[in-house]
Amino acid sequence: MIYAIENVNHYFIFEVMKKIVDFLNQPYPEADDFMASIRGAVASGFIVFAVLALFAPFGLSENGADMYFHAAVFGLITVFTLFSIEVFFRYIIKLRRDVPEWTFWKWIVSILFLLSVIAAVNYLYARYQFGSSQNSFLGMMYSTFVVGIFPVTVFGSLNLIRKLKANQKIAEEVQVDSSISLASANVALPIKNSIKTFEIDPSKILFLESMQNYVLIHYLDEHDQLKKETHRNTITALSNALENSGIKRTHRSYLVNPKMIGSVSGNAQGLKLHLIQGESVVPVSRKYIDDFR
Repeated sequence: MIYAIENVNHYFIFEVMKKIVDFLNQPYPEADDFMASIRGAVASGFIVFAVLALFAPFGLSENGADMYFHAAVFGLITVFTLFSIEVFFRYIIKLRRDVPEWTFWKWIVSILFLLSVIAAVNYLYARYQFGSSQNSFLGMMYSTFVVGIFPVTVFGSLNLIRKLKANQKIAEEVQVDSSISLASANVALPIKNSIKTFEIDPSKILFLESMQNYVLIHYLDEHDQLKKETHRNTITALSNALENSGIKRTHRSYLVNPKMIGSVSGNAQGLKLHLIQGESVVPVSRKYIDDFR
């Protein structure tokens, strides 16, 4: 009897852990928009100021009338640090956060990194302004995480769940239209820094995928066998070449043949197009969702 109860408990714990892992591996809906990131940095700075000014935690009230000044400085530090890290993420390491690989747990790790950097900068300011003890850096790390980690994690979870439910509902409403007509003539896709082109029948294209300085073309050959071609160019240049062919843009990195769509599902980042050939899944970002409603 005790053994059976222990097995049930172990199974329950396993199922709970599995659900937590699955939730953490959900794609996270972070807007890949620089201005949206700046607005988020300003909002975060204001929240930090408001929390410190209203509740005066961690001995801030001991500064008397200067408490609001110091709260404002910590808020500005948050804004400046978030802005600097966003520039680093976007333009230095070119981190992509609008792809399915950008999951909730990666977002949490990035937030922990942000909080750590903010804590370090706050420590430098506090040491300059108030002096510091041997353990003040650890105290500043603790203070920053206490103020930031709980609301951020709750907000992130609610944001993921809300976007996931909304996009799943949209996916249920989408009707795959197989009657769409495509251009019947071959299209010459340009190859960057070359006089050569890649001739292809648009109806044979499955999808095109940007890979930094190259584009990977997934298509069917004359025997309807799956093939891939990689050519040096941008997805925008090939989108322009295919403008009148019926091939649709779904994402800043993807183009898809709508006649190759078998079914549609949704995740927190947008829609997922499941193709009738192969096992590939093409993402649809929020910007292009209306084209598939």
